[in-house]
Amino acid sequence: MKIRLFVPALLLAALLSACASPSASPSANHGMMVDGAYSRPTLAGMTGAAYFTLHNGSETDDALIAASTAIAETVEVHMSSMAGMEMGEHDMSGDASMDMSGHDMSDVGSMMMVERIELPAGEMVPFQPGGYHVMLINLTQELKAGDTFDLTLQFEHADAITVQVTVQAEE
Repeated sequence: MKIRLFVPALLLAALLSACASPSASPSANHGMMVDGAYSRPTLAGMTGAAYFTLHNGSETDDALIAASTAIAETVEVHMSSMAGMEMGEHDMSGDASMDMSGHDMSDVGSMMMVERIELPAGEMVPFQPGGYHVMLINLTQELKAGDTFDLTLQFEHADAITVQVTVQAEE
């Protein structure tokens, strides 16, 4: 009778471990985890961005070297900075300029593509407006609040991970 209970329990355990997400389990991808992945609503044909926090929970330094998604013709990792301001600081002057997709461009003084982002062991790297972000260039579909899409992040050493990005309305 104990064998009858053991076999189903073993099968259930195997099934549950197969369903685990690589971004939720540090051991599944040498410690790389992504939290809070989101994007903003954007029209098809326009440029959007993805934001998240990337955690390197391993004991080894690594680097983000590329990103990809099926919903954009081109995907690039970028860094925004504002002249005279620290990364993540915002201009509170109230003079907001908007791009064609309705994004507030006052947070972007200059933006440049980066080939790699260093991910020190045990550290978190935020991807946020006014800092690092993933650009989604020439979107192949409209991004509406509540939609989700997959974004794959590629690393120098760790295996690639695919995370689900949620499109959130402006706050």
